[in-house]
Amino acid sequence: KEPHEAPISQPQGFAVVPEVRFHDLVGQPYNLSDFRGQVVVLHFWATWCPPCQRELRSLQRLHRRFSRSSLRVLAVSVDEVPDALQRFLKRTGCSLFELWDPGKTAAKALGVSSPLPQTYVLDKAGRLVDVMIGETNWMRRDKLASFTALIDASE
Repeated sequence: KEPHEAPISQPQGFAVVPEVRFHDLVGQPYNLSDFRGQVVVLHFWATWCPPCQRELRSLQRLHRRFSRSSLRVLAVSVDEVPDALQRFLKRTGCSLFELWDPGKTAAKALGVSSPLPQTYVLDKAGRLVDVMIGETNWMRRDKLASFTALIDASE
C-alpha cells in the first residue's frame, strides 16, 4: 500500500517551511529552525494510529541507516496524554528524536490534518521537498536515493 504523494506545492505552498515550536518529552523547547543545515524528516503521528505505529519501524531503520549523516528524523506525536506516549515509546524501544505537539499547534501551522501519519521532508535550507500522507516505506530504493542526494547537496 503506497501513500498519497502530495505535490511539492502542497500544503499551503511554502518555499521555506514556517517556524514552528515543539517540546520534547521533558519540556525542552525546540524550534524547527534549530535543525537548519540538516535534512529533516518531520513526521506527525499518534500512538492510537495503527499505520503510524507500523511506519515508526521504517523510520527507525531510516534513522539508523543515515545516523552518521546530516539527516534528522523528528517524530512529532500529537497525542494528548503524555503517559500513553511514554508507555508506547518505552514498550517499542523507539529511539527517534521524539517531540510532542499535544495541542496540534505546530501541526495546524503547517497544514497537517487527518489522516495521520503525515510527513514533510525538508532540505538543509528548510525548504519543503516532499510531503507524504499515509503510511510510507522509508527504505524503498527511490526514497534512499532521494535522501542520499539531499544529504550530499552542499556537503
